[in-house]
Amino acid sequence: MARLGELSGTSIQVETMECPYTGDHLACIPALAPDVAVVHAPQADTAGNIQFHGVDGDTVMGALASKRIVVTVERFVDADEIARMPERTRLPAHRVNAVALVPWGAHPSYVDGDYGRDDEHFRMYDTISRDADTLMDYLKTWVYDCPDREAYLRCIGEDLRSELKARVRERMDT
Repeated sequence: MARLGELSGTSIQVETMECPYTGDHLACIPALAPDVAVVHAPQADTAGNIQFHGVDGDTVMGALASKRIVVTVERFVDADEIARMPERTRLPAHRVNAVALVPWGAHPSYVDGDYGRDDEHFRMYDTISRDADTLMDYLKTWVYDCPDREAYLRCIGEDLRSELKARVRERMDT
């Protein structure tokens, strides 16, 4: 038995087992069970049924492994709209603890069908985050000086938001 996670102060038990097909020794760890998952999605109804469009990657799997799920969404829709596309409801209301309306809540990432990824922002952050002083300037601009959602949206700017929306429309038109 080995222990992982010493840098973070946690200890993860690792066991080995023999693969029944190849005879190889495999490392096994316990399943993750986070206390809370915070997820952003395109839409939900007021009951808390959360819908995604397109690929959700491991977002839904990670959320469902969590004890509690908090979701921010681009918009609330009527229950009738949720019912018209039940296959898009990937987080059902009985598993969701809270939902809040937060347009542009995924920025600088994307929301499939709503707006594209802000690649320039990611490149900027990659450069800035390598130095403590410039990282503090970034945090001041994008976190500390944005006391509310409207301030954050102003920081992104209307022109860039329009451009990121247009990227999605162009992709959908092709």
